[in-house]
Amino acid sequence: MENQYQNLNKKLDTLIKNNPKQHNMQKATQFQTKVINLSDKHFTKEQISIISLGPKHAIEKELKKYINELIVDTEVATASVV
Repeated sequence: MENQYQNLNKKLDTLIKNNPKQHNMQKATQFQTKVINLSDKHFTKEQISIISLGPKHAIEKELKKYINELIVDTEVATASVV
């Protein structure tokens, strides 16, 4: 069993010596921006960052606003039933 480990260690050492790690230190590539504004309207950085998240991104509302809408919807529903 010990002999197998010695053989594996020798193979590992030869692989490490023959294949040294090479780090490619290239400059980071600059990609084109996701959002290009062709309109006359100017967006803030926050708005552009939200738009760049894509069409499937959900913008969360504040919890207080959800609760207020739920209360109003409930009152409208109960008023229409009566």
